[in-house]
Amino acid sequence: MIKLDAVNEILSRCGFGHVSALNTNGSDLTAEIERVIDRHELAVQSEGWHWNRRKNVSLEPVLFTFDSAAYTAASKTLTQAGKFTDASVGCTLVLSGTGVTLTTTTIATLLDDDSVTVTDAIAAGNLGGGVAGRATTNTIPFASTIIEIDTERTSELVDVSPRGGKLFNLEDNTDQFESAMTMTYLERLDWGCLPLLMRRYIMLLALGSIQDHQLTKQNAARVRTYFNEAKYEDEVRRARAQLMRLHNRMGDVNMFDTEESERFRGGRSLTPEV
Repeated sequence: MIKLDAVNEILSRCGFGHVSALNTNGSDLTAEIERVIDRHELAVQSEGWHWNRRKNVSLEPVLFTFDSAAYTAASKTLTQAGKFTDASVGCTLVLSGTGVTLTTTTIATLLDDDSVTVTDAIAAGNLGGGVAGRATTNTIPFASTIIEIDTERTSELVDVSPRGGKLFNLEDNTDQFESAMTMTYLERLDWGCLPLLMRRYIMLLALGSIQDHQLTKQNAARVRTYFNEAKYEDEVRRARAQLMRLHNRMGDVNMFDTEESERFRGGRSLTPEV
């Protein structure tokens, strides 16, 4: 079931004809149905399932290096082509080189991929080049498709929160990290990567939303003719039950992987709500 199939299934159940293509950014009923499907898809994936949860993933700060930067004393600027692409404000730098009088500083501002300013004067005057350095802290970014993220295993005692696409350490009040963090997260998968049973369940939820909306419009009589509410509610329940069985089967859930046993061990939820 591609998304076009889901849209056409909803159209058919509401008494409308099929369409040959999606109209993603449009303003017609087809586009509205697609947007409703997307909203339900995100909501369902946010519950956390066997197939969209990643465990024991190591996310690392980008600890970049530079080997021949120039230094401008008046503006405290380090410059070397392409060496500061991964830099972030607050990043700690360890420096070396002839004429360098300060061995450690932090990045104050990002000018571009080629240059940054630092918080402290690192030399008495300008240096035409030869300043070497390495980042000992930096941010840990994560993909925009991640819905929920948290530490686990060796890192679970570190209290982090997502902030602007990066991890933020709530204990130390910083987005700077020295080493990798072990994470678990929920990822929003593309429609085609979802199990068929999940796609069908999402389609049914979207169908309910669409028929409720259409009942307030001029197509109300047509929708009532084609839509059987009692039959629909039973179908949604059965689809949810099938989805839960798939989740449990794929996750090899046993008596020690229940909600109750996981809470007893002090862990987070393993299974979406029924």
